[in-house]
Amino acid sequence: MRTVVAVTLLLMAGVVQAAQLQHFSAWAQGRITIGSDGQVVDVRFDNAEWMDDRVREGYEQKIRAWRFEPIIEGGQPIAVTANMHLRLAAERENGASNARFMIEEVTFPDPAAQTLEQAQLAQADFSVRPRFPGRAARNGVGAMAFVVARMGQAGIPEAVGIERIVLRGSHPGAHQAYYARLFSDATVKAAQSWRFGHAKPGELVRVPVKFIPPQATPRLGWEQVFPVTQELPEWLVLARAASTPVADLAENGSRATAHLKMLTPVDG
Repeated sequence: MRTVVAVTLLLMAGVVQAAQLQHFSAWAQGRITIGSDGQVVDVRFDNAEWMDDRVREGYEQKIRAWRFEPIIEGGQPIAVTANMHLRLAAERENGASNARFMIEEVTFPDPAAQTLEQAQLAQADFSVRPRFPGRAARNGVGAMAFVVARMGQAGIPEAVGIERIVLRGSHPGAHQAYYARLFSDATVKAAQSWRFGHAKPGELVRVPVKFIPPQATPRLGWEQVFPVTQELPEWLVLARAASTPVADLAENGSRATAHLKMLTPVDG
């Protein structure tokens, strides 16, 4: 698998400076079937033709190692099939003949709400969108920002911070920190106006925010990204230290299902 990985990434990476660690990111989706004992018995990717067969098989092997709390229905454990959304990552040193593949994040979208309460819990108002920094847009630099908000009363954020940010699109060169600050400031400013439905006071929610450069052409598969070291706000550092649970929301504000509970790390 490693040899194939190296060839695949080399074709996409282009020329980079020596001694750099190259980072790549991709989104994938599919379905898993979980047996009554909580073990994954089947994995299927959707529209994954862009992924080399042996790379895909490696990811399937990782996913089959996941374990879940058994789903109980009518007092008995049952097998279930669930949709999954994955954020994949790969990294390698420039000039190396192998690469390392990872699963950075997985969410299991909640099925369509069947009760009014479930529908209310899924509501979020993201009508105030972050403003794309002008200089970044002109230079073809985009970003993926992961914003975390701590809830106050009535789903109004009482604290907002950026947990992680990666730049995408054109190579930012020596201006990574500058661009990251522009995207972080724009995201936090918008997120302070968001509303999170019936989220409980003190709850933490995480939302991914994509900044796609105007001239970028959306496509499936790997893209080179440029992670930027981010200083976390103190309240988020304390929340992490206390292992405070974080609810992952999709870009449209919908929640992941609470029915599936993983017992193993996402990437082993």
